[in-house]
Amino acid sequence: MRKKTLFNFILPTLLVLFLAGCSNAAEVKNDSPEEIVIGAIYPLTGNSATVGNRNKEALQLAEDLINKKYDLDLPFADTEGIPNFDGAKIRVVLADSQGKPEVAASEAQRLISREKASILIGAYASSNAATIAQVAERNEVPFLVADSNSPSLTEQGYKWLFRTVPSENNHITDVFTLLGEMKKQGKNITNIAIMNENSLWGSDIAKEQLEQAEEKGYNIVSHVEYPSNTTDLNSEVQKIKAAKPDVLLISSYTSDAILFMKTAKELKFQPQAIIASGAGFLDNAFKENMGSQATDIISRELWSIDLAVDKPVYQDLNEEYKKRSGGTDLTGDQVKVIQGLLVAADVLDRSKSLESADLQEAFVATDIASEDLVLPWDGVKFAPDTHQNEKANGILVQYRNDTYSTVFPFELKNVDINWPFSSWDQKN
Repeated sequence: MRKKTLFNFILPTLLVLFLAGCSNAAEVKNDSPEEIVIGAIYPLTGNSATVGNRNKEALQLAEDLINKKYDLDLPFADTEGIPNFDGAKIRVVLADSQGKPEVAASEAQRLISREKASILIGAYASSNAATIAQVAERNEVPFLVADSNSPSLTEQGYKWLFRTVPSENNHITDVFTLLGEMKKQGKNITNIAIMNENSLWGSDIAKEQLEQAEEKGYNIVSHVEYPSNTTDLNSEVQKIKAAKPDVLLISSYTSDAILFMKTAKELKFQPQAIIASGAGFLDNAFKENMGSQATDIISRELWSIDLAVDKPVYQDLNEEYKKRSGGTDLTGDQVKVIQGLLVAADVLDRSKSLESADLQEAFVATDIASEDLVLPWDGVKFAPDTHQNEKANGILVQYRNDTYSTVFPFELKNVDINWPFSSWDQKN
């Protein structure tokens, strides 16, 4: 009787333990969500709407690359969804910042509270990224800065912000390295003028340009700031022209970049070189408006289609994007966004759960090799103190024959640099 009683006790106990073990083994699968929401905040209306909407197309492409199978040599292209979450699909929920920091902040809060976004991504304008970062910190939600470059973004001690793209400080160093190389070739470059829109982004850039110029012994003959929504740059361009700089360093968004170029042509402002901090000068709307008048403009960039010579997948990615853009080629702006979403997918695939602390831990542990990127970086690895990608680097491109071509670093160049800047009369 005692043996039977013992048997009756042990058998159910073992059965419970067995079933519990089975339950634990299937726990990850059963807890996997059907979809994972990523909130993306970009200017879909306003002065930067052309870039914002191109980035929207890029996000949709990246979302498809992750959720569907593609015959491309890219991470996640040969799977469907996030493997770590049993193939759960990501859903990118877009929000329109209108290019306004306060709107960006309110949209970030909405994406977290209502849409239940696990990760935020954005935001093009650094001033918008700054307000989103504050919302992300308050809510303890990871914010992946895919394309905002102001140095100060990673100098605030944020725990939930992670930036994949280089700081503008890196790009500015590239510019001064180029100037040094041109001087070695006999170019007389002594006097520099700086012109920038006066938001966080433009002001941060100008501050670093002033510091690096002083360190390297250049004369700053003029520094002019203006609001990016200005409708008249005559006095600003006249002031810079009167200072007779050898080189102008300019930081503008789309509408003001176009306005500057038209004003410079009208006033026949002719330095040796005009070097832009990307942004508006790389927007397709800028190229469409300026055409050949933009010839010889130099700009910092992260990606150029001519790099596909050494990495054919760049061309494949461009062809996929053109299906969504009406035939328009990718620019670095869109590739940064695609790379950002792929990094977010990598983080999700390594995270223990969708809990914020686990996602944060996975972000911190990120270490993606160069060959797994769609940008010509050395990799993605976030610095422990700033969460800045330590392995990101840039290039310089020059506008030639209606497109930007790589000119620096010289080992990556597609064409030789034109210096000095060709006259306005030669561009008709």
